Amino acid sequence: RSVVHDMPGTTRDAVDTDLLSDGRLELGLGTGYVREEFEAAEIPYPSAGERVAHLRHVTTYLHGVAPTIPLLIAGNGDKVLTIAAQHADIIGFTKQTFKLASQPAFIIESPDAMQIGMGAALKKQEQGSGSVTIDKLYGQSGVMQLPPGTKLQQFKNEHPGNNFQAFLDFLARDISWGIGLSPEMLWSVAGIGGANTRYVLADAQVFFSELQEWLINSFCRRYWKYWIWQEIQAGRLPLREDWFRVDFIPPARATVDFGRDTKALLEIVRTGAMSTRRFAEMHGLDEESEEDAAIAAAVRRKNKCEAAGLYVTDVFPPAPGSPAPMVHNETEEYAEQPAQVEEPTR
Repeated sequence: RSVVHDMPGTTRDAVDTDLLSDGRLELGLGTGYVREEFEAAEIPYPSAGERVAHLRHVTTYLHGVAPTIPLLIAGNGDKVLTIAAQHADIIGFTKQTFKLASQPAFIIESPDAMQIGMGAALKKQEQGSGSVTIDKLYGQSGVMQLPPGTKLQQFKNEHPGNNFQAFLDFLARDISWGIGLSPEMLWSVAGIGGANTRYVLADAQVFFSELQEWLINSFCRRYWKYWIWQEIQAGRLPLREDWFRVDFIPPARATVDFGRDTKALLEIVRTGAMSTRRFAEMHGLDEESEEDAAIAAAVRRKNKCEAAGLYVTDVFPPAPGSPAPMVHNETEEYAEQPAQVEEPTR
């Protein structure tokens, strides 16, 4: 509501927000038409002509002091739309709307409906000054007297204005692109199909990767160096030449085809075009920790099988495509002395 806000303060806030959002701000203006909002702000409610004139003055002022900020002007009157055509970068044409507090809160259901005609069971209760709306029913007190055979039913309006869903879709898309994500990722991916879902997730992964990189460089690395140096200064950690070196492993990448993507990456690892370390990091894992855990599990299985007089392959068959296990003579020394490997600390 351009009438409510002072122009210097609005301009200052708009310029700061545009700077912080890297030029993604779109400033919305209107004349304001809900008297209760003016009264709640303890501001006089001007006439329609005064509000339109003030809107024109505000848009002219903003174009002079902040010409790079796009203006969105919304309304449904000829004068407001004329101002929008002259000054706005985006025009919001409001054809229909509704206010929750002005909807009927309850209806009176009457047994005479069948005699009157289809739909006559839904009749609003009049109290002389208007319908039984939500704000009147919950904001005031009173006693309702109903005729015999009638009853009070709560009314839920599930049919908003024809343009309301379009407005919600526009709002969701505007917020999504402002954040940096596609609307389908932030709102709903239902109905866009498998191929489009993969594209949306790939686009979102770019956003996640940039955000993770920013977080790592702007906070994690700095805090790590500060904390490690404080521990070194206190004598709780030894001073090493590479004490400041650290790697951060982000979570696994977003995907809807985990099995297919993993199979494709493993094939790249087999050809030598990708290291196993890089493969592990792409899945949010630490390669050395996974290797230690795999070796410890293999040793534990071997010891248990030898204690039971079995081969490991008798209980755990090798996976298809894996190298054939080496067959050792049971008289060898390793069979008499099962290997004992300490498991890594978790």
